[in-house]
Amino acid sequence: MENLIYKTEENRLLKQFGNGLSRYTQDHCQVTLTDDGYRIYRTPNLVYSTAGSVMWGGLVLNPVASGVCTFIKGHTYILTFHVKGKSSNGADYGWSNQVGWGGGGLNPAPSNVESYNPVGSNFDGEGDFWYKWTMNDDLYKVCTSSYSGFVAGNTYLSYNGFKFGFGYWDTGSMGTDLYITNIRMYDITDNPSFEISKNGIIEGQVIEGDSIKIMKTKDLITNNFIEI
Repeated sequence: MENLIYKTEENRLLKQFGNGLSRYTQDHCQVTLTDDGYRIYRTPNLVYSTAGSVMWGGLVLNPVASGVCTFIKGHTYILTFHVKGKSSNGADYGWSNQVGWGGGGLNPAPSNVESYNPVGSNFDGEGDFWYKWTMNDDLYKVCTSSYSGFVAGNTYLSYNGFKFGFGYWDTGSMGTDLYITNIRMYDITDNPSFEISKNGIIEGQVIEGDSIKIMKTKDLITNNFIEI
């Protein structure tokens, strides 16, 4: 199965932003590309009511806007990556027409959303994040009311950016120090559900990953394939 955003992951490995790999940073939410992965760092022990709006941001992916891939109406996709590190706050995530903003009739409306986020409150460890959705709405939409840089009556990309990161919250004793690797996205529209037949044959979609596991999405993920 082809990783639709392999160029994005390639950029991460080269430690270069571009090809859909982006970020949203503020003074106390910094993003850097390191040998250990895409790093999100937020200063510990910040209190929002006194520190102010200085800790919002995180990973941003722009696969369609950057020309890395496109989405087809009615198709189902899964976005996944590996996360390691620590964070007092759980991460939030989702699609928007402009990360940090919203409105004007341009917001994406993904259907049949299923997801798993290993980064909850007081996270200290590692795990695989995944987000599965069907795009039954339009990829491009007409702006209904002007806001930010969008003008009413003009057409804009709705699925412009996917954010995985943090909001305006007290950052807690650990702050945030996360490393993201193995960024992938697949079109799984026509792939069969995972099944094991009576004679022991496994049928389903196989996705490259960091270890061998059967996901809630009915995917078999492995990093080792043997052809016989």
